[in-house]
Amino acid sequence: MIVTTKFLVVEDDLDRASRIAMLIRTAATGAEVEVATAGSLAEARAALRNDYFELVLLDIALPAAKGEDVVEDAGIQLLEDLALRPEWYRMPGHIIGLTERPALLDRAGRVLTSRAFSIVHYDRSTSAWEEVISARVRHAILAISARDDAREASYDVAIICALDDPELRAIRALAFDWEQFACPGDESTYWRGTVTSSLGPKRVVASCCPDMGIPSAAVHATKVISLFSPRVLFLGGIACGIRDRVNIGDVVCSSFVWDWGSGKWIDGQGADVFQQAPRQIPASRRLLASADAMRRDGVLATLAREWPGNRPATEPRLHVGPVASGAAVLASKSQVDRIRLQHRQLLAIEMEGFGVFVAADECRAPRPETILVKGVVDYGDETKDDQWRGLGAYLSAQVIARLIEIT
Repeated sequence: MIVTTKFLVVEDDLDRASRIAMLIRTAATGAEVEVATAGSLAEARAALRNDYFELVLLDIALPAAKGEDVVEDAGIQLLEDLALRPEWYRMPGHIIGLTERPALLDRAGRVLTSRAFSIVHYDRSTSAWEEVISARVRHAILAISARDDAREASYDVAIICALDDPELRAIRALAFDWEQFACPGDESTYWRGTVTSSLGPKRVVASCCPDMGIPSAAVHATKVISLFSPRVLFLGGIACGIRDRVNIGDVVCSSFVWDWGSGKWIDGQGADVFQQAPRQIPASRRLLASADAMRRDGVLATLAREWPGNRPATEPRLHVGPVASGAAVLASKSQVDRIRLQHRQLLAIEMEGFGVFVAADECRAPRPETILVKGVVDYGDETKDDQWRGLGAYLSAQVIARLIEIT
């Protein structure tokens, strides 16, 4: 994202104003800058009411209005205005007072330094004043860059998917004003956007894992958390559902997740026996409460009507309950039935949830609130096909968007 740094030159001498503007642009080479000018106290007041400037170069002696005589302490009057009526103005990042009148240096200097600003003696015979201004401009550019880097590392929401198509594509179809970007030294591609919620605008970052499965998801989620410090972390996409508990087109929000392959295989007198030892990691209670409210309101059925493609025979519903994760793609009823025995209320099985939840649970504080939101597209048995992948990804994305808006 290109950030424009704004400067204001308050100077009634046009030649000097032009020279200062050139100094700013030269010192800020490589950065996007905008230099505004004001030739009187009235113009300076108007500029500071309407815009934020990182640095103001203020001639102390100015006319009160265009065409009027110069008032020796007009710049000091502006400083007093800023101090006494801050609600009237957008306080600039820094102010440098300029004067070629030795009699004003001491008086204006006391006023400026008392407010942590600075004063420069404009002397045509030396370049010292130019060097001070150039140094301050460079500092302003670096400060903006550092501040922007800090903002880059703090997002309200992160969304992770396993697949670029259809999962991340469905997220990117949301009206979040997406912009693609990359992080230095990181081969992943990220998308950032903004969404208006009940609590104001929220910054969102979205990405997909390099591969399917728990290990890839855990590594990618750890990276996302470290880079962007999200307050909320969503895992979106598609899953296989448990037949007779959910239907094709339903969306499942995880109350907790576990790795269905975690445990120990032993020889059980001629038949191998699996002794499960799951670690169940819960989702955010706050997000679950919001998801449950959506479930009761029947929101998913309304969202599904906006889907332009084919729809399943049953009306889609939102569910909240347990979800199991595993490393393998399932197209076997017998294997699904074995996993189903691990929890009597199991709703769905997928491949990344446990990795994302472990990353969120083990990261340093503050930890993101995390929830899995996935659309049911098959039953993990011999009937498995790709017919409903687009619908499942779409409804997952829509539910995530609604949760972002209301939480």
